[in-house]
Amino acid sequence: NPLAALLIHVDDLLETSNNQEHTASLVSIKKAAQQLSHLVNQLLALSRAEASMEPKTAVDLRRICYECYDQLASKAEHEKHQFSLEIDESDNDKEQEKKYIIQADEILLIRSISNLLDNAIRYTPSEGKIRLHCFIENEHPCIAIEDSGPGIPDALCDKVFDRFFRISG
Repeated sequence: NPLAALLIHVDDLLETSNNQEHTASLVSIKKAAQQLSHLVNQLLALSRAEASMEPKTAVDLRRICYECYDQLASKAEHEKHQFSLEIDESDNDKEQEKKYIIQADEILLIRSISNLLDNAIRYTPSEGKIRLHCFIENEHPCIAIEDSGPGIPDALCDKVFDRFFRISG
């Protein structure tokens, strides 16, 4: 896609640049292009979700949590966060296994959990704590993502579910 091509060209220029001013500008361009690419991917995922293009399938929520955790562990480590994954298991593996199976659009579920974890990593101060917890409550599989970041002011809690709402700062 055009953004990937842009990033390749910027990387090529960064490798050959020996001018500090140009290098700083190229790094800024690269960061902006990466953010734009991330935004485009999120908008495409939203569009697919709204169109209900993907069928729901049986998905093991534990596996999704492991995948999302593995995907973002190095980013959390880079920010010096204490990043943990907790999955409640019982002695009876076969019965427990069945309890974590849900009907979902797997790709959308992965994107949703990854986005929440990415936000936790991004907005939690350095050396903060982030926990992804997968558990059974009232016979239903659940996940919780907790962090030691600033949180959302009470007055804005309802607004975070509005499309494209973003808290400044």
